[in-house]
Amino acid sequence: YNLGLMYAKGEGVPQDDAEAYAWFAVAAANGHEQAKDNLAMVKSRLNQDQLAVAQQRATQLFEQINTKKK
Repeated sequence: YNLGLMYAKGEGVPQDDAEAYAWFAVAAANGHEQAKDNLAMVKSRLNQDQLAVAQQRATQLFEQINTKKK
């Protein structure tokens, strides 16, 4: 979630709404309520191509994180 905030605001990292979307999506999938709201906010700033890339990135992150949990 915090990485999503950083990417959304460009704090400490280059501002990147697609990357913010990916991190918010992972946090939301893991039950973070605020991430769900922020996910909708950054989604509204992406075009369809950017959204497709962001969703693919979110899937990659989710798989990497959950693989390490096992």
